[in-house]
Amino acid sequence: MRYALTIATLICTACTLDLPDEPGRACDDLHPCEAGRDCIDGVCLDEGAAGGSANAGGSAGGATAGGSATAGGGNAGGGSAGGATAGGSAGDAGSIFWQQRVDGFTGQQVFTGASLQVRADAGNQVVSSVPQAGDAADRATANTDDTSKLPQQGNGHLKGRFRLTQTLSLKDTSTFLRLETAAGQVVALAFDKTGALVAKSDTGLIGPSTLTQTLLWPGGFLANTDYTVDVAWKRGQYRTLTVNGVDAGMLGASSPGLGLTPPDQLRLGIYRYDGDAGTGWTVILSDWQLADDPAVAL
Repeated sequence: MRYALTIATLICTACTLDLPDEPGRACDDLHPCEAGRDCIDGVCLDEGAAGGSANAGGSAGGATAGGSATAGGGNAGGGSAGGATAGGSAGDAGSIFWQQRVDGFTGQQVFTGASLQVRADAGNQVVSSVPQAGDAADRATANTDDTSKLPQQGNGHLKGRFRLTQTLSLKDTSTFLRLETAAGQVVALAFDKTGALVAKSDTGLIGPSTLTQTLLWPGGFLANTDYTVDVAWKRGQYRTLTVNGVDAGMLGASSPGLGLTPPDQLRLGIYRYDGDAGTGWTVILSDWQLADDPAVAL
């Protein structure tokens, strides 16, 4: 697309190009964004999407792009950040690569004292528990390392449900889902010691900096309650996060500056529990799906 625009600019020096105005398209002084969108690092984003407000999640320009948001009820953003409205048009929609219920897992990793159940009678539901925060006992993951089931073009859409068996009381951050490469985590989901949900992507995998969003749920995430998480991303453009349809914001991103490193493993279950103290916890993960484009409806 950039190559095509360059050729068009050289040929048509006395005119302007009418580009379709949609979040994520390229922009500059000759091709401004339409009303309601800002040109941030050469990409059209909805106004405020790359700022530091609760609705936007922070800027993608520094060493770490991110911010925090507090879910505020039904008017907080609806489901616009996930599914077909997250980015792209029907013409560039990809496909669903992996479904927990259908494809299951290729292996698992369970440290001493931790426990993992994969319930075939419940759509390969994952029940993951760790007894403490010690490094020797803080992992219980069900894994998929079949790269034919993982997106390979740098974009993606991940959606599924988590449930807690008791109110969180963590002493430090604990990660419970990772889409990973040899270079780090494309997307990781965790809870921090405040009980907030944290979505993180490492430097160079979606944008040039680390992308971090922290969502504080009013009253905290309740035990024995299902919460649906939806993460969508387009490499070099943005990443979005919603929980139960509540929009936690969109982080803008520019070119990662590194070569594409596709994911080689998806892990469901507690991957680590930071720190050396803290009682254990359990998470139940169900109906997760992974697609290769944010426009794919899950």
